Amino acid sequence: MPAYKSSEYVNESDSEVEDVEFQAPKHFSKISSGSNLDFSDEKEIWLIKAPKGFPIKNLKSLPVSFTATSISNGPETFKAEHNNKKGTYQINEELLSAQSENRKNAVFVRGKKTFKVLKGEVSRFYNIRETILIPEIDIDKVVQPRKDVKKIKNLRMRHFPTGY
Repeated sequence: MPAYKSSEYVNESDSEVEDVEFQAPKHFSKISSGSNLDFSDEKEIWLIKAPKGFPIKNLKSLPVSFTATSISNGPETFKAEHNNKKGTYQINEELLSAQSENRKNAVFVRGKKTFKVLKGEVSRFYNIRETILIPEIDIDKVVQPRKDVKKIKNLRMRHFPTGY
């Protein structure tokens, strides 16, 4: 046996059985328990995804367009202050997430000692995203006229100029 090999035996078959402790995501912030909330069968559970630090408490209604076919003709924008900056935002409903058969979302409610999984499923999925206005650009002012390369006489073309 060569001397550079280790005398230790490494068994990789046990690597699948490691106990990994749960760690919360990087920007996770704990909120108070929703034990006073009523989750009856008559109510729906909605999942709203928002940018980090978005003031959900200031959102009084959901300006969602149910007739939108794309983002460009989607719901109206609304103004909100986020991270001490005023911006315009848009809320879109994700229809594919709600119709998918293999949804992997569960709602946990705090019990006396542990968390309980709620029976109901998330019925609607919404995305809040920031919108920006792109200013109009005058192409004639931006584009510089092309300068032709100086032509040299008696050159032989060995390769076809593909352009890149």
